Amino acid sequence: MNRIAELLDQIKEQQGIETDYALAKLFGLRQARIGEYYKGIAKPDDYLITRVALMLHMEPVHLLAEIRAEDEKNATKKEFWRNFLRHAAVVSGFLVVQALGFPSTSEAAASTASTGRYDISTNYALIEYGDLLR
Repeated sequence: MNRIAELLDQIKEQQGIETDYALAKLFGLRQARIGEYYKGIAKPDDYLITRVALMLHMEPVHLLAEIRAEDEKNATKKEFWRNFLRHAAVVSGFLVVQALGFPSTSEAAASTASTGRYDISTNYALIEYGDLLR
């Protein structure tokens, strides 16, 4: 099963939808288009990929790159999307670390220089496993 089909099934489950018709109605598409996505005949546009990502609490840019890498026939473009995915993961990881209040390298260095050590235990207390999954 292709990735978009898996995600559409997750949305069906999340929304309590049982039919392709209801799923098509949710996205404002023809029922036939949903069937084409499931069969891999049609490729979803960026709008649908973004809506799917947001509904499933995923990062839209990551999902877009993942789907494009999966669907791309041109080897150069496929490699571009794979590299983009790796790059986006690194940037997102850095932003999450910053958003959670972890110090930048310069902050840690300044603290270490003045005290001889850096205590991040208070920052760890702010993180729970579930928070990282949202």
